[in-house]
Amino acid sequence: MSTSAGSAHFGDNLSDRARKRQRMDENKEADPAMIIVRSEELWVKDGNIVVRTTSSSTSPPTQTLYKVHRHTLALHCSVFASLFDGPLDALDAGSEREGDVPIMDFPDAADDVRDFLKALYLPSEMHRHRTLLSPFREGDGHCALFPDSYCGILRLATKYEATLIRGIVVDALEKEWPTQMEHWGLLQDRMHEKMGELMFSGLDATPFWPNPVRAIRLASEYNVPNVLPIAYYDLMRVLNIEEDSDLSDITATRSRDTSDLTAEELRRVIRGRSRIHTAFRSKTTAESLVPTCRSRREGNVCGAGISQWRKSRIVELYHLEYDPFLWLELTLKKRGTGTANANIEACDGCVTSMRTHLRNVKDELWTSLPTFFGVEDVVPKNWGERE
Repeated sequence: MSTSAGSAHFGDNLSDRARKRQRMDENKEADPAMIIVRSEELWVKDGNIVVRTTSSSTSPPTQTLYKVHRHTLALHCSVFASLFDGPLDALDAGSEREGDVPIMDFPDAADDVRDFLKALYLPSEMHRHRTLLSPFREGDGHCALFPDSYCGILRLATKYEATLIRGIVVDALEKEWPTQMEHWGLLQDRMHEKMGELMFSGLDATPFWPNPVRAIRLASEYNVPNVLPIAYYDLMRVLNIEEDSDLSDITATRSRDTSDLTAEELRRVIRGRSRIHTAFRSKTTAESLVPTCRSRREGNVCGAGISQWRKSRIVELYHLEYDPFLWLELTLKKRGTGTANANIEACDGCVTSMRTHLRNVKDELWTSLPTFFGVEDVVPKNWGERE
């Protein structure tokens, strides 16, 4: 390594960057209080810019060097495209050098820069997380969690305007917390099935649940509003579970840590929980479920039969009150499959009318999620409507 005038610190004026710094040669440290290392994964031989990060979390502090290409940074990031557009004499003259390559300091967290650069150069980095839908193997506990594994990438992709990289992270978030009720239902079915397999095999899948708290934080900080309504709902159902609930129910195994939420975000969860449960209960009363029987059976037999079925269904699924959509999904199973609509003392017409009402309730609750959780002003007006 060689010695030169100074390094380009991203965000400084290029013409003012010349400053004296001691450097180390290939085998010596310039500052005994600083560890300097080269990235093993991102040290490209023909690179023409060295990115440097500093981490103070180690003792002594550590500087990490990444030798990459200006063109790659510019290709993906509008900010760097503007920086490198035109003569680079000021950058070259005012920068400390690594050999004959100028150094540019990044002021961002060292781990964030590492993850961001790996996302630019190593496509597999954008698919490294595991959720309940991923194949599980013994020893998978080291795998990155979701969405924590992409926090730094999303942060810097937003800051440096890396549109394509940001889009990949946003797409991953929106697949885990979708806007379409059908997609959410399919996702939950697959997760329940996978969790059952894992519990049967004795594997602990708890760390692999997608974390709605982190999703809410990322969505709020980096403008990914579409995930907010269902992420709040996802968190709400986790917090609603009683401590002594049956752990055979998979959601009971999830973390309830809300320490990363702001006070307002926590208030949204609490208000939303009250609003959705009030709406759910008001729309599934015995009176709302009992239609006018077109067959005009004497003694309101259909009404009495549906009311009795409703009571038994509430007892049977009382533990699912924390998740109204799951309650409705199980209740709307086709007649004759399981116990959902079996043995209802009502005519086919009244059962069909009741089922239609419950489907409408499900649709109304889904499209009202933004209002329930107070985010209707930041999501599209047609959030959750059928495509």
